[in-house]
Amino acid sequence: MTKAKRPASPALLGGTNYLGKLSHAALRKLIHEHRADIEARSGTVGAIWPRNPSSLSLLGSSTKVEKVVDGVNEGYLMAVQYLAPADEAFPEDSGRSTCPFATTCWKFKPGNRRASMEGENPSTTGCLVISGQMAIPRNMGTRIWKTSLYFGWPDAYRALLRLEIAALEKKAARDGKRAAVRLDGTSDLGYASRIAPEFPGVQFWDYTKVPARTRSKKPENLHITFSYDGSYNGADAADYLSRGGNVSAVLNIAAPKGNASYPELPEGFEIGGEYWPVISGDETDARFTDPEGTVNLLTFKQKTKGGEVLAWENGFANNIN
Repeated sequence: MTKAKRPASPALLGGTNYLGKLSHAALRKLIHEHRADIEARSGTVGAIWPRNPSSLSLLGSSTKVEKVVDGVNEGYLMAVQYLAPADEAFPEDSGRSTCPFATTCWKFKPGNRRASMEGENPSTTGCLVISGQMAIPRNMGTRIWKTSLYFGWPDAYRALLRLEIAALEKKAARDGKRAAVRLDGTSDLGYASRIAPEFPGVQFWDYTKVPARTRSKKPENLHITFSYDGSYNGADAADYLSRGGNVSAVLNIAAPKGNASYPELPEGFEIGGEYWPVISGDETDARFTDPEGTVNLLTFKQKTKGGEVLAWENGFANNIN
C-alpha cells in the first residue's frame, strides 16, 4: 500500500519571525485559509472552525471567569483558554492520543478524562469537558480547532496567543484594570510558565496535577493551584500547602440550581492527615487572590443527575460526608 503523503506544511509560509510581524487580522486570515492542512497535520477530528477569520480567538470566557466579587477580583479583566483532552480531539485508533507530546492532559491514558497523574480508573465522569456548558457540541468543536492549531502549526498558535494577550492587556489598561489569563482551562500543558515572562504586567493563573510544577521556580506573575485528587496525590498537596501554596478539591456535592445558595463550607479539609483552612472555589475563578495555604472547595458541576456519586466513586470528587 502506498503511504499517503503528509499535508503540505503551513510553516513553509514562514516561521515565528515572519508570523510575529503580521497584524492580528492578517494572521487570523492566514490561519483560516490553512485550517484543513492544520487539522490534517495535527491529527485531530471534529474541529468546528469559525466561518470568519475575525472570529478566531484562543482566549475566551465563562460565567465563573466573568463573575466579579467585590473586594476580590473587581480590578481584573480575566480570560481563559479551553483546549480539548486527547480522547476528545484525537480518534481512538490514531495512535497519537497516548503520545506524551500529543495530549493536553498530563500522563493521560486512553479512555480516561480525569487528567489525573496515574489514571487508574478509566471513567469519563469527572472531566470538566462533560460538565455544564462545556458539554455543548459546539463548544467541543471549538476546543478541538484550538487544539488543532496548537499541534498542527505551533508557530501560528504562539503568534496568535501573543497578539490576544497583548490586546487583552491594552483593554484592561483602558478600563483601569489588570489583565489575567488562564491557559490551561481544560488542559494541563503548563505553557503559561513559558509565556508569562513576556507579559510581566499580566497575571497568569492555572490549576495543575503535575507535582513538579508546585516545586519548580515559576514566574512571579504566575499563580499555580494544585488539584487534589482525593487520595494518591495527598502528600504532594499537603507539601504544597505547607509551603503556602493553594490546593483545590472537588466535592461530591452537586452545584445548586438557579438562585439556590451554595452549601455551607466545612471548618477545615483534611489532606495528608492535617486539616487545612478552606474557602469557596465557586464564587470566582480568580485563584491568584486566594489566601496562602488554603484549600478552595468546588461543588461538582454535572448535568446528569447522580453524577456527583459516580465522580466520588471514580476518585474525581471527594466525599465529605
